[in-house]
Amino acid sequence: MQKLLSLLIVVLLMALPVCAEETTPAEEGGWLDAETGDAQAQVYMLQGVILEAQEGGWLIEDAAQGEVLVLVSDETVMETGYELAVGDYVYVDYDGTMTRSLPPQVTAGRIVSHKLEGDVLETYPAENALLLYASDGNEYRVNLPAAWAETGFDAQRAIVYYDGAATLSIPPQVSAGLVVAEYAVEDVITELSETSMTLGEGDGAVTVDFDPALLPEDLVAGDAVRVTYNDVTAGTAAEPERVVAVEIVKISA
Repeated sequence: MQKLLSLLIVVLLMALPVCAEETTPAEEGGWLDAETGDAQAQVYMLQGVILEAQEGGWLIEDAAQGEVLVLVSDETVMETGYELAVGDYVYVDYDGTMTRSLPPQVTAGRIVSHKLEGDVLETYPAENALLLYASDGNEYRVNLPAAWAETGFDAQRAIVYYDGAATLSIPPQVSAGLVVAEYAVEDVITELSETSMTLGEGDGAVTVDFDPALLPEDLVAGDAVRVTYNDVTAGTAAEPERVVAVEIVKISA
């Protein structure tokens, strides 16, 4: 009997350290703060291009998750300098909860999207980077997404989407989530209608489709214009036959 009692005491003593290491479990999707013991919410992130605006949120294309419907609540923090639209690139923080619906849904805790637009001053193919003179009057070194390493960047202008983080170097560096190449063509208008124009003549002529809201006031055939575009419907970006304008600037009459 005494041996049995001693054995039970030993077993209980061996179990005590295990009990001492147990902690109160953190809330789902979080962890315990090492100093305070308070549960801290873990942040998960999606990032991608907005495919569609829907009631209460946006459908985005995330590289890992595919299409995800991002819902916005009264608690969602918006860190953008412009009104979001289809084609914009966003960074979405959420608490890790994702529905099993098609498409899956998350509720955003924070949505971030920053954008630079300007002229490409220099490219660094070996480093997959470029130097951008942005519309805010500053130069930025832009680290391009990996996809550009295969083709190189040859456009005159660029729209750069990033998460707002920039180094303190000169020039500051940003890492782009998405870069939209913009090209430009300058020539004299030979034909002009309400939604399209022809620049130049003969084999070098380019047809430009445009939103009438982009058209400068009092523009007529014979004026010279600079057309910026990022969508080529025929030919190539370098030698287009038909393009879709994103900007039209009158440079002479």
